Amino acid sequence: EISSNGNLGNVYFSLGDFKNARTCFERSLQISKEIGNRAGEGMAYGNLGILYKELGDFEKAIDHLDCGLKISIELGKWSAEAGLYGNLGNAYKLLGDLKKAMDYHELRLKIAREVGDKLEELSAYGDLGNGYVGIGDFETAIDYFERSLQISKEVSNRTTEGKMYGSVGVAYLRCGDIEKAIECFKQSLEVHKALGDRSGEATLYGNLGVAY
Repeated sequence: EISSNGNLGNVYFSLGDFKNARTCFERSLQISKEIGNRAGEGMAYGNLGILYKELGDFEKAIDHLDCGLKISIELGKWSAEAGLYGNLGNAYKLLGDLKKAMDYHELRLKIAREVGDKLEELSAYGDLGNGYVGIGDFETAIDYFERSLQISKEVSNRTTEGKMYGSVGVAYLRCGDIEKAIECFKQSLEVHKALGDRSGEATLYGNLGVAY
């Protein structure tokens, strides 16, 4: 029943039906507490935290994500811990606390590298790159974006590859290196075309227009 409520909640969440998603996640949490299922409790807290983040209630999101994080650490669930660090980082970023957001993404990156989770690692590098862009350190941002880009190629993640080419291009543009920015935007555009991402294409054409 815990698992079924969690899975059903995820389906409702993906459909944008956050009311029913919350009902399912809260039911999963309630049953987990009743029978002392700490793993189910941690997962439910994490799901509710992500839900509240999506709803814009960042403080409540952080409270739930923190609860999920404590349980993940207690149970030694490294993968869940890394994911919760990432979600906490994103929540703090949306709250405007960029320093704390980056601290959480650094913890996420550390775990991802220790356990060899390439997908979590490339995502952490990308989020950290965005953080450095936010504080105006474009050279460091480029370094992180390029690391994410390299891993994206290694694991054949074309979506992130296209996104990172674009992010590197924006960072180069902010640095004043127009030629490198244009080169990155063109490479990103090729990937978005190959993926049939028309929205991404439009964004890249706009970036190229600014660069030219």
